[in-house]
Amino acid sequence: MGRKKEWKASKSFTLGISEIAFMEEHCYELNIKGSEYVNKLIRKEMLKSQDKERQEHGPINWCTSCGDNREYEAKKNKWICKECGDDKTEVIKYLIEQQSAKLK
Repeated sequence: MGRKKEWKASKSFTLGISEIAFMEEHCYELNIKGSEYVNKLIRKEMLKSQDKERQEHGPINWCTSCGDNREYEAKKNKWICKECGDDKTEVIKYLIEQQSAKLK
């Protein structure tokens, strides 16, 4: 079996001289490669975007009552499954805490 091959972009992009200088200095201070630094920045923005989407639409998680991934909505400080109406407040609070910890 082995590991799944990593997807690599074959395109390049352009950075300004001041941005490259900042990245070089910052990577040197953190002792990381430039690609790792760029990946962390993109990951951070991706998680922010996902968090914003969850706030607009409600989180999506497995519902044990429905047996499927379902969207949840906030009603009177509780997270309720939109399909079956089951209360999943504790599960959703845990997921939100995990996502908040990743953003830090």
